[in-house]
Amino acid sequence: MEPSLSTIESPGIPGFGPVLRGQWVAFRRWWMSGLLDLAPPGWLDRIARSSKTSVLLRVDGADVVARVEAAGADELRIPRRDFNIGALLSSLGLQRGELSLGLLLDCDFFFVRDINIPAVAVTALPKILDQEIIHRTPFQLSEIWHSASCLNEREEGIPRYRHWILSKARTRAALDEISCDAGDLDFFATTAGGQILKVMPLATSPAQDPAWISIARKILCTASAAIFILGLLMLEWRQSSIAGDLEASLDAARRELAGQAAGDPAAQLAVLRSQPSLLQIWDELSRVLPDHTFLTEFRYIDGGRVSISGCSGDAARLVRTIDGSPLFTGAALGEAITPDPAEQKDRFSISFRLRRRLAGGVTNASMSR
Repeated sequence: MEPSLSTIESPGIPGFGPVLRGQWVAFRRWWMSGLLDLAPPGWLDRIARSSKTSVLLRVDGADVVARVEAAGADELRIPRRDFNIGALLSSLGLQRGELSLGLLLDCDFFFVRDINIPAVAVTALPKILDQEIIHRTPFQLSEIWHSASCLNEREEGIPRYRHWILSKARTRAALDEISCDAGDLDFFATTAGGQILKVMPLATSPAQDPAWISIARKILCTASAAIFILGLLMLEWRQSSIAGDLEASLDAARRELAGQAAGDPAAQLAVLRSQPSLLQIWDELSRVLPDHTFLTEFRYIDGGRVSISGCSGDAARLVRTIDGSPLFTGAALGEAITPDPAEQKDRFSISFRLRRRLAGGVTNASMSR
């Protein structure tokens, strides 16, 4: 035995007593009413269309059959003499605003045309269809309903649409059978290829969002992107500041150590060993630089500064690559990156400082940023 739609009820909240359930329902209605008051009308129309329960009506002999898609395609039969919208809503236990109500008509009710419409003109589809009615059919716009559905076909790359036209006068008899007016329905449907197609929406298209909403969206998107980029820049600046402070403190400590070791040969040797040798610098550069990079100039400057120039297949990443070495810090571009047509690479110039090693021979990588 098939279940009747009249037995469908909204599920309760498990484990809640009647008092708590009532309080929850009251709170939910209060919260939703506030949300709906703040939302633009165009958005509400879109949300309502996607959340409504679809009910399809058809006449079957002496009965009107209501098919509810949200309830597993169950069907409810109501005698035609007793059928009206109020009786249907009472049987389903729903409000009219919760339903998307349609009437199933035979294909013979519709006049069908296939037309090709370029993709760039789809935004003007309603106006194009109106012009098709005026210039290519004997119908008047006030005497019909019409709409179009896109077919999975193309003719010379142009999408093909099926234009559905329905006479209001001819449909009047079908509406009288269920004691309804067109204003009581949301759409007309028909069957094609064994499938039910909602081909004729009756609800008016929602008004487009006001211009200020579109402008506000663009401003918010731009502001979000700007804030994100600013946050990254501030993080990078903060890290560079911390690294610079640590390096300055280390330099001050080393200078103090060098002053104390002026008369001690062993201490002087320890100070000298804290400075990486040119061989160590070159070996570290050979390790960290990618294979697609080669150097054309290497300069060592007193005070632990090194400057390199060359060509690379990805010069933009070299600053972070060098800065990630335990031996180097403070890497920065000396000049703008420029393409080299002869080498088919990017020409770069980067300067950086050396990290000092402690007396044990281990670099102070733990203090790097």
